[in-house]
Formats: sequence, C-alpha cells, structure tokens
Amino acid sequence: MGAPGYRSRSIEAKGPRSCLRGCVAALIAALLALLISYIGVCRYYEAKVDAKLQQLKAAGLPTCGADLQPPPVPEAENAAPLYIKAANSVEPKGGGAIKPPDAYNAKGLPTRADLEALAEFVGQFGEAAALVREATERPKCRFDTDWSDPPAALFPHLARMRVVARFTRAEATVESYQGEQAAAVDRLRMGFVAGRHVSGEACLITVLVGCAIDSIMFRAADYVMAERPVPPREARALAEELVRLDYGEWMGRAMRTERVFGISVFDHLRAGDYSILGTGPGRPRAMCWVHSRAFPVWRCHDELYYLGAMDELARVASLTPHERAADPAARARWIAPPPPWAIGSAIILPVFTRSFGKMDTTVARRGLLATALGVEVYRQHHHVYPARLADLQSLDWPVAKDVFSDADLVYRRSGSGFVLYSIGPDLTDDAGKPPSDIAKIADEKNVDIVWTATGR
Repeated sequence: MGAPGYRSRSIEAKGPRSCLRGCVAALIAALLALLISYIGVCRYYEAKVDAKLQQLKAAGLPTCGADLQPPPVPEAENAAPLYIKAANSVEPKGGGAIKPPDAYNAKGLPTRADLEALAEFVGQFGEAAALVREATERPKCRFDTDWSDPPAALFPHLARMRVVARFTRAEATVESYQGEQAAAVDRLRMGFVAGRHVSGEACLITVLVGCAIDSIMFRAADYVMAERPVPPREARALAEELVRLDYGEWMGRAMRTERVFGISVFDHLRAGDYSILGTGPGRPRAMCWVHSRAFPVWRCHDELYYLGAMDELARVASLTPHERAADPAARARWIAPPPPWAIGSAIILPVFTRSFGKMDTTVARRGLLATALGVEVYRQHHHVYPARLADLQSLDWPVAKDVFSDADLVYRRSGSGFVLYSIGPDLTDDAGKPPSDIAKIADEKNVDIVWTATGR
C-alpha cells in the first residue's frame, strides 16, 4: 500500500513543474513567433526602402555619391583653378589676409574717402583682376569636390569665391569712380558670371552662395548705375547674363543632390555608423543606437518619411515663385517640421523656407536690374525715360517679368527718375515700398523689391 501512495505524491509533485515547463515552452514559442514576424516586418520595410531607391534610379535620378560626380572638364575650359588662384592672391589663406576696405557701409553709397582707399587697394592686384576676367570667359567651372561620401563632402572653394566677388565689386566701383564706365559695367557682368559658375555645382549650399555673390554685386550695381550713364553694349551684355541663369533649374538639381546626402546618411546608419546622427539633449546616444541598430523598422520608417519629404520638396523646387507663394496648402506641407520620431529626417532635412526665399528674391532682383539697364539705355536713345516698359521692345531688350506676380514688373516715372519693382513674396502691391533689409524681406510685410533711379 505504501508504494502506490508514494507514486501519487510523486505525480502531484511533478504537476506544477510540468505546468511551468509548458508555460516556458509556450512563451519561447510565442517569442520565436514574434521574432520571426518582426524579422518579416523588417524585411518588408527594407524592401520598401529598396523599391523606392530603385524607383528613383529608374527615373534617372541620383541615389549615391558616384551619381553626383560631374564629367571631367578640359583644363583650358575650366574656370575653377583661375578663381582659386585669384582669390589666394588677394586674400591668402591662414592669417595675414588683406581685405578690401568696406566702401559699402550701412549708410549706403561710398564716400570719396572710401573710394580713394578702395582704389589704392585694387591697384595692388592687377594679376588677380586678369585671372578673374580669364575665368569668366571660360565656359565651364568644376571644382575638385570629393563626392564619394556626400555627407563628408567639403567645399573650401566657396569661401574663396566670396573673396572673388568682393574683389570684383571693388574693381567695378573703382572703375566707375574713375570714369571707366564701360569697364565697370563689364566688371559687374563678370561678378554675376562668377555667381552662375558657383551655382552650377548645384547643391543647396552652392546655390545659396551663388545668391550671396549676386547680392554682393547688386551693391556695386547700385553705385555704378547711379554714378554715370551705362554704355549700351556693355549694358546689354550684362542684362543678357542676368536673365541667362535659371535658379529654378539649379534649385531643382540642388534638391536632387540634397536627397543623395540624406540617402547616404541612412546608408551609414544601415551599416552601423549611427554616430553620424550626432548626439545631444534631444538625441541621447542610446536613442540613436536603438533607432539605427536595435529597431531597423524605426530607421526604415524614418528613411521612407525622408524620401517622401524630398519628393515634395523636389516638386516645390520645380514651381515658379508665383506658384509657390500662391499655394498656402503646399507651403504648409513643405515647411512643416518632421514628426518627433523621425530623428534622422529632422537632422538631415535642410530648412528650405529661407532657401527658397533667398533664391526667389535673387531671381527678382536679377530681373529688376536687367530691366533697369534697358530703361537707362532707352533714355540715352530718346533723352527721356520710357512711358511704359513695353517701349523697351524697340530696343529688343530682355525685359523680365515679376517672378512673384507672373506679370510685368511695376514701373512708373518719378520726378526726374523712375521706380521699378516686384510685388515680392507677400504677393501684395505696396506701391514700391522697399524693405528695411533686402536680406530679410521674407520676414517683412507690406514691402516690395524695389529699384529706384533718381535721374542725373
């Protein structure tokens, strides 16, 4: 009788252990099923990212650094080395830099003392002036940018090009001051050619530096055109250069390049280099690791969001300034910040609101200057300013439209001079009221982009 009792107690003792083993086995099975499902989900979203990249490739769009590498340029056609040589002769790298006197202060046009100092400065650098002239006569410009790893690409030449622009502005100012107006107007043209050459590299930073170079030259144009009549031949060449550059095309290419930057960043993350995201109060190191390595689905969602956002920005870049400004719903989409979970997109998506604004303002100012040149040449032919811009047709002059209104620029005679303006990004005609600072026009309301001539 004792033996059966013992077996009963043994069976009862094994019951809880068997139940526990069953629970553990069920839990392991559930975890395995969950793991297999998660691996499947990861592969699904990785496949979605790959499909999107293949779609871009099939459309002929760049997706890696190799796609950004421009074709080689024959040395005799490449302006880049000449620009760098000119800049280094005027403002050497590494201390001891010689900078032109700032003849254009906040008060406006330069004083006589400013101009004398500027003339003395420019006279020291005849070789640089010749190099810039030769560079602007060359048809192409390719700087030695290493595109093998786009996020690590460096652009040291951009600072050099700003030196070239400031020096060219100084030359144009001095030449006009000394009565060499034809040379001064042609020097303005060279400055705008340099801006076009920089923008030709077509990434966001180069387009913005191109806009900055244009702004430097606009300051010189204010002085040159106020000082003396502009020679018709040189004025026409300058006007044709001003309307030649299509910043919309450059901006579209810049968006495609920026997309490659972002794709390359996500490639780093996929390979385990999550340090490229950086760290900070909003991005602790652990979060970056979890985003990049522990939960690849998170990273895939982030990359898909980024690619979708860049698609929208590329579409916006293809619009005219008038179409961009007139579509508030589209504007709300492309200026909206990324959601908090898209930490990669939040870091690598550039802030395009001001970028588009700078480009659009630059295009408008180019059009104003080109048209103002025609008005001045018309006066030389007829001894009076035109009654309306349509009168410039008799000169076959390249008259620009207002990029914001998609209509004619607003023009009227004013005393012995004239006022010419674009209605600006607020799409409101404010009777030619200029902004307090043209660089910050996007932040001002009830102002226009204005060119004013007082007559001589």
